[in-house]
Amino acid sequence: SDRFTGSGIPKNFFWFYLYASSPLANLQNTANNISGAGFPAIGLVVDFLPDFISKRLVTEQQVEMVWPILITPQLTVATAYGRPLVTLGWWGPYLLHLYFLGIYSFLVRYVRRSRYGGALVAVFCAQGCLMFFDNMVVFSGAIGQVLVGVVLVFLERKRITIFRLPGRLAKQGAA
Repeated sequence: SDRFTGSGIPKNFFWFYLYASSPLANLQNTANNISGAGFPAIGLVVDFLPDFISKRLVTEQQVEMVWPILITPQLTVATAYGRPLVTLGWWGPYLLHLYFLGIYSFLVRYVRRSRYGGALVAVFCAQGCLMFFDNMVVFSGAIGQVLVGVVLVFLERKRITIFRLPGRLAKQGAA
């Protein structure tokens, strides 16, 4: 607003504020302007299945139909809960949050006694923080990090080694 820009606060802070507050503003605008659950089948596919699967089941036009109601076309983020709010009504954000908690609670219990556990919990925390901007549970880039960690934990538990040191180096490492 003109009042904010004329307040003497540095412009760098304005851009941070705009970027950080626009997801919540878009979510609030969507909540104020929806009339109920719109497309539950599309929502279940797009918001709960990994994107490399859902993009083969739902067309781009169907995804655009369930896009959150934005305050301005330039600010396109409505948190992870914006689209579930459009597709499933108020049940959507609740179900997505329970889905997120269920998956990550299971994964934290699975990896906690592993030497990779700390790194994986850090990845889970980062993904949880990024849910403010988008649904990280279904994002391919985020799923890959989790899968690599889970595979490493699995191999560690099965005592499968991928790289073996030559005999002399292995004895030095054991000492």
